[in-house]
Amino acid sequence: MFARSRGQQIADPIQVRLRTLRELPYSELLTLGADAGEDLVIDGREAGIRVFVERQSNGAVRVVVQGMVEGFFPFIRWGGADGFYKLPGGSVTSMTTEELLDCQP
Repeated sequence: MFARSRGQQIADPIQVRLRTLRELPYSELLTLGADAGEDLVIDGREAGIRVFVERQSNGAVRVVVQGMVEGFFPFIRWGGADGFYKLPGGSVTSMTTEELLDCQP
């Protein structure tokens, strides 16, 4: 049986973190600041999750979760990102791939 790919290994913690953040109230998201994250070990490899929260001009909060896990060689890393927007009323909109690519947290 083959091990999960490194990309999938980091995608799972990113999705878990996103689910938790989506449930937070708008006001609580604002208190997270610019960078909140955690260091992880996935299958014996160093990994990390970073959360970026930014208020938008339309009042929405942009939340981006990025993750990286070390590859077989120390200079190779696998990464992923996902995110959403939360409006003051509580509604949540997922970010498109294009929005994530344009995002510069």
